[in-house]
Amino acid sequence: MTTDLFTVQEDEPLQFVAALMDWKQLDAVPVEDVRHRPVGLVSREAVQQALQEKDPTTAVRLVMDPRPILVTPETPLTEAMRLLEARKAAALLVVHREQLVGMLTRAELPAL
Repeated sequence: MTTDLFTVQEDEPLQFVAALMDWKQLDAVPVEDVRHRPVGLVSREAVQQALQEKDPTTAVRLVMDPRPILVTPETPLTEAMRLLEARKAAALLVVHREQLVGMLTRAELPAL
């Protein structure tokens, strides 16, 4: 699980999110609201596709997955793996008391 996270706000432009992903070599970025609660997850693939179809100043909220998988630090690894596979998601967000504390990506797990 990654705990040193880079996040974006819902109103960040796609061009900024793409630059952040390139700079930090990220495949997914959590999206937070103004109270720092996770409200979405955006993948590199979604950003790249959107940049081909939309204005680069389009807000990330229009491209993000608004229903990311949320788990707690106590969620068993087997359950996290099952959730990732069931939703075909690239990552899930780990929250504690509505605050983002980590992210778990497919790359960090044993082969699914």
